[in-house]
Amino acid sequence: MSATDFVSTPEYDAFGPWILEVTDAAQVPRAFATYPIDFDSAHTVVKVPRNIARRDATPQMDLYDHLLIVGSDHLTVLGREDGRYSVLALGFGQIAALRDSVNLLDGRLTIYALDGSVVVLPYNGASRGMVGDILTTIRAEVRRSRPARAGSLSSRPSLPPMNLDDLGRKDAVFVTTTRELTREEPGLRLIAATGRSIVRPRGGAGVQFTHVLDPATLHALVVLAGDDEVQILTRRDAITRKGAPVVSMARLVLPLATVSSVESFEHPGYLGVVVLRITAGSAVIDVAVPQNSLTETVLRAL
Repeated sequence: MSATDFVSTPEYDAFGPWILEVTDAAQVPRAFATYPIDFDSAHTVVKVPRNIARRDATPQMDLYDHLLIVGSDHLTVLGREDGRYSVLALGFGQIAALRDSVNLLDGRLTIYALDGSVVVLPYNGASRGMVGDILTTIRAEVRRSRPARAGSLSSRPSLPPMNLDDLGRKDAVFVTTTRELTREEPGLRLIAATGRSIVRPRGGAGVQFTHVLDPATLHALVVLAGDDEVQILTRRDAITRKGAPVVSMARLVLPLATVSSVESFEHPGYLGVVVLRITAGSAVIDVAVPQNSLTETVLRAL
């Protein structure tokens, strides 16, 4: 393409790795331009960019993969698909859980629906603050859409504030994140926390030997409870083998009113680890925790 052929567009000029707020029809990506949006009633509308470098983008491309609309009574996710777009509309009462995770710049916002469907929105970690604001708005609407359910967590005693090294220096981020969340939400209480541990595999001597050289780590976990939610802080992957430092962080938000059952079973690959299977409608979420730990006791009480 020559310089004389290059014709820029406002969409291209504003393109980068960031999630951007959309405030009027002129800012809607052309891939979704035909979808009707009521900006007057919507809480927020944002566009999620394609995972490409700015240098690889051109004005002729569709530069945004998703449009997220937090409306007055439902959440709508538009997804770009080969010249068309898909539409998923969820009433806030249909949302079973939300999970936000970041590994360096690899962000993923996951929305679990009561009918069992799961939507994953990849995003650049540079926009984590924007995603946090979106989560706050969605959570407020979910609370308004269904009655609060008093559960056993309301009587669970709070733990004292954690010191920075309580979970080990490698996991101080769990402490700082807990402090940040409880400062932003005064009703949020710390009710359980476990640090990382080395776990042994199931299997014979050969498997045991390979883990001596390359051990597996069950990562730290923190449980926070509000009046009508529980929040679980973990790494993106609960169990990892030795390698590069683990820098990921994940936050699972479970509205208590959606949880219908919690089953537990031994982890199929590791000793001393229990998998708690949390069911909300047809949505299923597994959380790995140390066996006979406070986190297991608290989460089984859901």
